[in-house]
Amino acid sequence: MPVPTPDAGESEDDFISRCMADPAMGEYDQDQRAAVCYSTWRERSATAKPKGAAMSERERLSELRHRRAVALDAWKALLKQDEDRPDGEPMSDDVKIQIEQLENTVNDLYARIQRL
Repeated sequence: MPVPTPDAGESEDDFISRCMADPAMGEYDQDQRAAVCYSTWRERSATAKPKGAAMSERERLSELRHRRAVALDAWKALLKQDEDRPDGEPMSDDVKIQIEQLENTVNDLYARIQRL
């Protein structure tokens, strides 16, 4: 299944909305789609070169806090989904990976915020 990729100049909100609505993402439930979309956005953001003027420290801090809050919400949603899983039903490997990736992202963003 091809995961949508961010377009040049596309904002995070626009990409996430487009990604969540993409028919190729239909096989995932909403929480999983969010995890995949945000993960894709982060990967693109990590490799993208900054355009235009550099952000101020305040803007950067605000952006990092926003990204951490979004990742934390997605992480909590997956943890809640796991908590609501019937006893004896195993957690899928995909969900385990998504939980781990989101936990790592939240921790990384927290550390970056502390450094800033």
